[in-house]
Amino acid sequence: MEKYKVLVCDDDIAVRYSLEDCLISEGFEALCVSNAERLLDEIQHQFFDVIVLDIMLPGMNGLDACKEIRKICDTPIIMLSAKGTINDRITGLETGADDYVPKPFSPREVIIRIKRILNRSALNPKPHTLSLEELTVYPEKNQAVVNEVTIGLTIKELQVLLLLLNNVGKICTRDHILNEVWGYDYLGDTRVVDTLIKRIRKKIILKDVHFSINSVYGAGYKLEKTG
Repeated sequence: MEKYKVLVCDDDIAVRYSLEDCLISEGFEALCVSNAERLLDEIQHQFFDVIVLDIMLPGMNGLDACKEIRKICDTPIIMLSAKGTINDRITGLETGADDYVPKPFSPREVIIRIKRILNRSALNPKPHTLSLEELTVYPEKNQAVVNEVTIGLTIKELQVLLLLLNNVGKICTRDHILNEVWGYDYLGDTRVVDTLIKRIRKKIILKDVHFSINSVYGAGYKLEKTG
């Protein structure tokens, strides 16, 4: 049985060690990091079932990190903080957190809250796959399978591919892709879309497939069946 993966972000080494030990003893897979920048890098490249995030962090704080996470994924977040006022808890929840644990806390309490969140997710499952011909995408795992070949996807690759899959046969303009995946406040240009599409094509367009991501001159891209 595949283990649930939990990402812990706290600059206190004692907190990281105690949570990691408790998570592993309870059968979880745990990754602990000490700052928000490392956390954001990790969630770009792999899937986690739950994130445990301290508010008081060096550099980017936990509240700002929570906002950034919500631009990328909807992984459940449990906030940790030495500030335990009602206003602090409300602020944490308003930024997108699912639960809040004031410090000091028992690692067992955090484990119980993680299990409750996972139980709620199990009762309200999200769609597990999207498919087109030989392509099947597993959003919760950041993976695609093409002709029984498993392909890892970054968060951005996954988001773009899901957008195309939800609009099979329709043109997705570069601006539409930018707005949906990078957000309306993105200040870069549309070439980032072209670069990402090239990466996706290289990964999923294998031999003997009956789908393609076609360029539509002057407009954008379209995922469609072929042959």
